[in-house]
Amino acid sequence: MEMNKKTYSYIGLLSLLALLLYSYLLFNYEIPSFKMLAFWSILAIIVESLLILLPNNNVGISVGFAISLASMIVGGPLLGTTVSFLGVLLRRAHVSGRGYVHLFNSPLYKTVFNVSQSILITGCIGLLYLWAGGVIGSFSLFPTLLIVFFDILLNATIISGFLTFATKQNFYRVWYNNVKGMFLSALAVGTIGIIVALA
Repeated sequence: MEMNKKTYSYIGLLSLLALLLYSYLLFNYEIPSFKMLAFWSILAIIVESLLILLPNNNVGISVGFAISLASMIVGGPLLGTTVSFLGVLLRRAHVSGRGYVHLFNSPLYKTVFNVSQSILITGCIGLLYLWAGGVIGSFSLFPTLLIVFFDILLNATIISGFLTFATKQNFYRVWYNNVKGMFLSALAVGTIGIIVALA
């Protein structure tokens, strides 16, 4: 995969947007308690390490989305976003042919991209959940279904943008293949997140 100026610029833009969004969440929302943050973060790190590669080998479905979704529902968008990016940042995933991949043996651009993507997606769906009438600490069916579908579309868009610049493929073709590849898996993981939140 070729890393060029456009790819680095794209990652830079994502990281700037992620920083602005996280700053907004910090100033407008709160984390209910340190114990809640520690519990959900540890859980996120464990499940983020269970990365499932899809057949196209370009996209991986992380079970961590279930934990991010659940923590966001029970503790709000700041908790969910913090848990999400800590899970991505501190995961130790086994990749076939490479062994264990973690923060200290991954290229910086991949870490920045993954953390930025995590913040943008979880932060956006957290705000969308509240905008659609969802209540923190209480399960709401319509807002939850809405953010699961929105997560799939936003995730596919961000990944497709990266792959378009890095591999010079057609954006719409890459986007369609990513949505098709992750749709059922993401729905299944989202369902797990709903069950965890209810539990």
